[in-house]
Amino acid sequence: MHFLPVMTCARARAWEKRFFDPLREHDGAPPRERDFMRRAGTRIAETVLDELRGVPAQLLVLIGKGHNGGDAIIAAGRLLDAWSGTAVKFVFFADGWDALAPLTMDAYEDFLRRHKAPPSLFYRSGNDLSALERFVGDSVPAGTALMLDGIYGSSFRAPLREDVAAAFVSLNRLCARMLRVAVDLPSGLGDTSPCGNALVADITCAAGIVKTPLLDPANAAFVGRVVPCAIGFPCDDCDSLAADPAHILEILTRPRPAVCDKRDFGKILIVGGSRRFAGALMMNVLAALRAGTGLVTAFCPESVHAAFVARVPAAMWIPCKETADGDLEFADVARKLDEGKWLDGETVRTVLCGSGIGRSPDAQAVVQKIAAETRAPARLVLDADAIFPQNLKCCALRRERDTFILPHEGEFARVADCLNCQPGQIPQSLHKSPVSGVIKKGRFTWVASAQSRPVLCCTGTPVLARGGSGDLLAGTVAGLLAQFPQGFSYEPEKSDDCRDLLVIAACWHGLAGQALQRQQGERCADISRLPEFFNEALRKD
Repeated sequence: MHFLPVMTCARARAWEKRFFDPLREHDGAPPRERDFMRRAGTRIAETVLDELRGVPAQLLVLIGKGHNGGDAIIAAGRLLDAWSGTAVKFVFFADGWDALAPLTMDAYEDFLRRHKAPPSLFYRSGNDLSALERFVGDSVPAGTALMLDGIYGSSFRAPLREDVAAAFVSLNRLCARMLRVAVDLPSGLGDTSPCGNALVADITCAAGIVKTPLLDPANAAFVGRVVPCAIGFPCDDCDSLAADPAHILEILTRPRPAVCDKRDFGKILIVGGSRRFAGALMMNVLAALRAGTGLVTAFCPESVHAAFVARVPAAMWIPCKETADGDLEFADVARKLDEGKWLDGETVRTVLCGSGIGRSPDAQAVVQKIAAETRAPARLVLDADAIFPQNLKCCALRRERDTFILPHEGEFARVADCLNCQPGQIPQSLHKSPVSGVIKKGRFTWVASAQSRPVLCCTGTPVLARGGSGDLLAGTVAGLLAQFPQGFSYEPEKSDDCRDLLVIAACWHGLAGQALQRQQGERCADISRLPEFFNEALRKD
């Protein structure tokens, strides 16, 4: 379960109807639907437990009459299994027990078999808002508190009832200091609904299917961080996928062979940096080494050579002459590349170029030589100032489809025409483009390849919104591509595709950022230390 489908709410409703209806029993819900609800609730609880390292004093569960309410109840039960001393309250947004869907009622009855009946309130049509405010207001303790929002899901149709909209305004105020977790969607969001009165979430657990309203920038303040939670839904009827962060790194946790050599884990060449942006090259190297690469060689400006050798002696640093402005001198770099046969496809498995290299004529000439002359089976990764149309045209001169680019939004806009799409779009096909893989960086990172559907990566965190973060991702990508020379895919029929390696790199980078944030906080984190948290991102305990 490495991926989830990405769909609109309307398409998800139709898909679930087709998936479950043929299995429906005569007396109501099919057994598989009940099983998938249990899976969803369990995954939501696991996400919360991973996020909250302490035990909250209070758990407030908001329950709708549909299946999202059942997911929230199951999640609450799993959380109480793990926590002792947490007080819980339920608020039902329904007109009574009879209004609850059968599976949601089943989930509540199962909760009662395992836990004490919680204080509960039904917020019915036309209810007095003050009763809800008193009930919830008493639930906000001085310590940590958690809110689970399971009121509405993909079946929600705008607009909100007036009394529900008023309740949501009050809940957003009363629960502002809680950790707010939405089940599937923050209640009040949908394909066409305005988001002005939606419940605010800090985390949205997208269980089974990632709904496209979560990805709309207009909804960002309500959605918080999106955590895709795969529960076993097939992905054969969607245009794009989302990576499940709980499982996507599985290949990296497998033991290495007992008998091995450093060359078994790849050799890469990194060409980048300048006197002004030397740190970008250092970030490339640190990430590549921490990602497990066997051998890393870097061409660096000669003015920083001694300092870089002292800082990272595990890499092989080759000093290069500089222009008057401190950029790499093309003639010297070209000579060293030719003498060392670095681009012949045999000396190294991956070449990374562009981080901190600058835009001077010499620097761009270096990029164009590498783009035009790197031979297969070596792969080429272009980052930062290497991502220009003229450089991608140099890649097109080669027959090999082995070039990968890592643009942010601005860099992507520069080369969108080369990728046969508009600047704000996600490339759906790279068959006619000069590259074989793209990582489009942003709040939501998208990975596209020539052979497979694009994949959404949601592991990003505000910690990564710092200079140097992209350079670390570039080093991680280069390192993984070198370690898997035959490619890798969780779909066996596409084992020679590199899309999943790019997805793994992006998610690993994001999960390490989350680990860094937990230790150093969002505001004061040192991004240069992010590779030190790669191992923590792989741990399951």
